[in-house]
Amino acid sequence: MLRKALFPSQKTDKDGNQVSYDPQEEIAKEISLQARYRSDFADLAKSYSEANNKDDGGELGWGDKSGKTAILADLWDPISKLHRASTPT
Repeated sequence: MLRKALFPSQKTDKDGNQVSYDPQEEIAKEISLQARYRSDFADLAKSYSEANNKDDGGELGWGDKSGKTAILADLWDPISKLHRASTPT
């Protein structure tokens, strides 16, 4: 988890114009790039996350369809497909 910056930063774009940006987006892009090239998610979470569970590698525990550990309903189908694909037959 990364929080948006409270105040945007300024930088000069390729045309020489001052533009506002959220520096957290740059960090998110770096994390995404590292994840794409097989960096361990837990290591990335420990290094970059701002969540309380960062020391646990971003571990959230079991998710449910409702309650405190609820996962968005539109994610259940993709999660089920991933689970079926990873379960030995």
